[in-house]
Amino acid sequence: DVEARNAAAELMNSTKDEGLRADLVLWCAKYEFNHGEYRDAQLHFTEYASLRKGDASTADALLWAARCASAQMEYTKAIEFATLAANSASSNKSLFIESLLVQGEAVMELGRYAEAAQIFDRVSNLAGEGPLAQKSSMLKADALYAMGAGDAERYEEAIAAYRALLD
Repeated sequence: DVEARNAAAELMNSTKDEGLRADLVLWCAKYEFNHGEYRDAQLHFTEYASLRKGDASTADALLWAARCASAQMEYTKAIEFATLAANSASSNKSLFIESLLVQGEAVMELGRYAEAAQIFDRVSNLAGEGPLAQKSSMLKADALYAMGAGDAERYEEAIAAYRALLD
């Protein structure tokens, strides 16, 4: 693994072929993410997005950069990357929805529960049925529950949202 990573990095830094360089940057980013090297992975995912600007894979790379930022508890940065990913994913509905979901999770981590609940509502409406809609509904219930700590009405809303997941 390490030997392959070092060889890829060496070739990435020495090649003049822009397409090959971009592919190697993406390979290194994925390697780093999978090995918990989130800061390096984030840099490589954003570099890849820059190298492939306007390409269909740009939004995916930006979404992975958002995940890296979240893994480092840099939630404001995660929101920025997820927003860029969503804006770049206009033609890819599932990637757009995933970008909103990551954005909502980061917003919730910052304690902005009402805003997160609205984002999760949007995700659920766009996703229809399936795992993303289910996850979004659960996260919305979590946001409502957090808001319900000092508000009985919000608490009841959260309980109803949790019950709806069980039906």
